[in-house]
Amino acid sequence: MHIVIIAALAFVAGMLLHRYLMQSRAKATEVPEPASSYEASVTAASFDSMVLQTSRETPVLVDFYATWCPPCQYLGPVLAETAKHYEGRFLLAKVDVDAEPALSERYKIKSMPTVMLFRDGNVVAQFVGARQAHSVRFFLAQNGVMPPEQPPASQGLT
Repeated sequence: MHIVIIAALAFVAGMLLHRYLMQSRAKATEVPEPASSYEASVTAASFDSMVLQTSRETPVLVDFYATWCPPCQYLGPVLAETAKHYEGRFLLAKVDVDAEPALSERYKIKSMPTVMLFRDGNVVAQFVGARQAHSVRFFLAQNGVMPPEQPPASQGLT
């Protein structure tokens, strides 16, 4: 009798574990929706038009990331928030290296995250690894991408 109960519990535990693993795998392979209109998910098919062509008019910051990569998970929201703050002064293009191995090979991506800045169809600067927001803003400023002007602080006059 005890063996039957133990076997039933093991079966239920196995089923629950299987369901959990399947849900985790599905979440890991979901393509995240762009956080703003200044961000786009890019594939090998859309890369030339979305990145190379767009970079002739507007700088494009390309984030080569992996869904399973903790530094990528940290940097992704930092880049998205920075893109929102810069209000279109650059486009943030996101490339999932696991889904787009041809792009990873084309740009010789060895570590994630790798972030490349494109202008006029060419890579003009890059960095590898997670960075805090101030460091991303400094990287952009070094490469001529400036945030919108902020209105002067109120002097308390009414």
